[in-house]
Amino acid sequence: PNAAAVSMNCAVAAMVKPNGTISTRFASNPASSSPTARRLTEESRIWEALECLSKAQGLAQGTAEANTIRIMIAETQAKNPALLRAAQQNLEDLARTEPGDAAVQSALGRIYREAGLGARAREAFGRALALDPANREASAALATLTTTNLRRP
Repeated sequence: PNAAAVSMNCAVAAMVKPNGTISTRFASNPASSSPTARRLTEESRIWEALECLSKAQGLAQGTAEANTIRIMIAETQAKNPALLRAAQQNLEDLARTEPGDAAVQSALGRIYREAGLGARAREAFGRALALDPANREASAALATLTTTNLRRP
């Protein structure tokens, strides 16, 4: 069959390819990925954004995009202080199942940094940089976290 667009209520779209795989419209940077989820998050409509991403996650099961969506879910959860610990746990679980994914390690570093867990953030960004030496985000975050620590007693 021809490729068919599957639209969801939240307007996140996925494309079912003729070979049965799903190509979701997400970039590698979760912060700039789904315009709808990002817009909902910016409007502080966290629960709607999470519902949108949950639907996308269901469609992306077993695809290369699944980790990106899981990262987006955790980073969206982290926008709600009541869900910050759940976001950390979700990314820690993902990091255990995908230890070689630099994007997961970077996301974990961002979540730890947001939670004020500097040592954990440095470790996660360090793992991201070890996996991807060209990872500018991890390199800059490590420099900032190290500089910040040098200034504190």
